[in-house]
Amino acid sequence: MRKKILLSLIFISGNLFSKDYSDKNYLTTRPILSNLAMQYTTWNTNLYRKPDAFYNGSIQIVPFYQESNNKTDIGNYFGFDWTAVDASRGIENIISVAPADSTKVFASRKIIHSQDGSKNTLAASYYMDPKQTAYGARFDYHQDLDKILDGLYFRVSTPIVEVKNHVDISIIGNETTSQLNDIAKDYSFLDYLSGNIENVVSANNLQEQLKYAKLDSNPHSSSGFADIDIRLGWKYLYKRKVRSSLNVSLLVPTGKTPNGEWLFEPVHGNAHHWGIGAGLDVNLVLWRHDNNYIEFAVVGDYKYLFQGVEKRTVGIFDPNPNLASKTIIKGGQYVLAGQNGQNGVFPLANVLTQDIRVTPGSQFDGIANLTFNFLNWVFDIGYNLYLTENENVSLKNSWENDKYAMAGVSYITTNNFDTIYNVDNAHASVYDSTGLASGTSNVAIQSNYLNLGSVVTPSLTSHKIYAALGYQWNKCKYPAMLGIGASYEFASNNSELEGYAVWAKAGLSW
Repeated sequence: MRKKILLSLIFISGNLFSKDYSDKNYLTTRPILSNLAMQYTTWNTNLYRKPDAFYNGSIQIVPFYQESNNKTDIGNYFGFDWTAVDASRGIENIISVAPADSTKVFASRKIIHSQDGSKNTLAASYYMDPKQTAYGARFDYHQDLDKILDGLYFRVSTPIVEVKNHVDISIIGNETTSQLNDIAKDYSFLDYLSGNIENVVSANNLQEQLKYAKLDSNPHSSSGFADIDIRLGWKYLYKRKVRSSLNVSLLVPTGKTPNGEWLFEPVHGNAHHWGIGAGLDVNLVLWRHDNNYIEFAVVGDYKYLFQGVEKRTVGIFDPNPNLASKTIIKGGQYVLAGQNGQNGVFPLANVLTQDIRVTPGSQFDGIANLTFNFLNWVFDIGYNLYLTENENVSLKNSWENDKYAMAGVSYITTNNFDTIYNVDNAHASVYDSTGLASGTSNVAIQSNYLNLGSVVTPSLTSHKIYAALGYQWNKCKYPAMLGIGASYEFASNNSELEGYAVWAKAGLSW
């Protein structure tokens, strides 16, 4: 563990070169609690008090709202890279279905099971433009413990928040609906993606609805206390022109554990991972006259998040045994499949959504802050750097080989499914691949065809600029403060949300 932590301290070097990602099934977004800019501004002058100060406690409440706006980039993250098929297309935030089989779209009979081909009419293309909004309030409480040791302090922070994710699906051109066998009702591709297509009527076309990695046009939310950060620190240096402190922290998870139901899943908190950390802040007084001053501060906060178990939908490589190399099946989790010896078909996502051991590893949140204090007005302006390393993931449970395979479009669901490719009954197939020997080719999805890379959120680097204005009533028996602030965060690649945040704050000291 010691070696791991030391190595993770140099993970910054892995963030120097950015790229765009695609073919992903999960995105870990920046947790609400990791926001030094929102925490520090205006309140920072209350964090340093002389050991003999009359008041030795301080609390602030910070209502906030934030929204991402790099919707197309996040759509590309969940979209597909078609460069190998058509170099002119590249990465697209588009998901499509068509009656004819193609390497660029889903074939409708692999989405709606129609053994005789009579319902082979589904056609549509959708843009995916995901965005996230979050609002709530964070609470920070700081208590000096000078009676125990000069400069010792305790601090606890937590936000209560609602995180709302919206894929914002829009239709490109026209779409064609389809009916299920023996069910006189029209269904769209979006009905399938949102888990609203199920056939329990037609014996030859039994089909389960999609249960995981779903997509629809509605926002989905997650709310509650988004973790608790507990710190013990020491203000080891307190001079007229320089002050500094160290702290150690414990992150207690109180947020949501991902359950895999939606592709762009809303999660408040750090997905229920425990963490430890350490922080440092250094304040330099650049100019002072009476109670007016200009300060420059550098504040850094490092966390290491431990392994936890989350549900995520794993992608797959094409299990065709005749292929010379592994090829990602674009959106393979949405293709219909069967289980050996069982009747009926189901979307692969229903079995590809697995318990995943996830180790987020290192996070770093740092700011460089300039404070102007004049006649009790406090103006802060600064820069925030946020870094994470690549997640480390593995299956919690062993994958059962020879159990599941993609279903042939002509498979009659009254028959027991067979993972051996069979031309006559067409129980299993791999995108109707040619060159398979009937009755001998095992096209079951083996463990080595699982694409765990599809559920890994890559390392990220984001840059934020911020400003805040506040006023402090320092001569009151119980000093108070009010403030407002805003920030804009720039993402260096499409594995991170980019957008703005605004906040207000009120505080009281004693």
